[in-house]
Amino acid sequence: MLEQRSASGNADLAALPVAAPDRPVAVADSRFNEQHGDFSPDARWVAYESDESGRSEIYVQSFPGRDVHMRVTVGGGFEPRWSGDGRTVYFISLDGRLMSVPMTFSKRPEAGTATALFPILLSPGADSTNRYRVSHGGQRFLVFSDAGVETPTTTVTVNWVAALK
Repeated sequence: MLEQRSASGNADLAALPVAAPDRPVAVADSRFNEQHGDFSPDARWVAYESDESGRSEIYVQSFPGRDVHMRVTVGGGFEPRWSGDGRTVYFISLDGRLMSVPMTFSKRPEAGTATALFPILLSPGADSTNRYRVSHGGQRFLVFSDAGVETPTTTVTVNWVAALK
């Protein structure tokens, strides 16, 4: 997923086709900011963050046709990620909790109720597209976090074999 700026300065999302990487395909390009896009495992859906409602919320949209577009969150959120089976969208709530929303797909997608999983202490210097990842089964999370502890000091001992004599 490629984030790019429109002529008006808003963030938009595009996909780069393998067959024609020099011709980006628009994914989300409105007058609002769309960012942090993530394709579902079957590549038929895109979850992304947008300020369309006036604050950062998570949306799911069909792809490549953009005929289905729905808001998944009601209390704000950012940085969506799909589970490996495509049945859950994870995101970070505005109050710093990792959340999960079950998704069902029949004629139209439906979002279940968001559930808080755990608080997440994000490092402010981290790249906002890679601050957390979800394991394929959705049971483990890798979080780039600032736990509030000092960075440990590493000591390297050179020629340590000679010190044993």
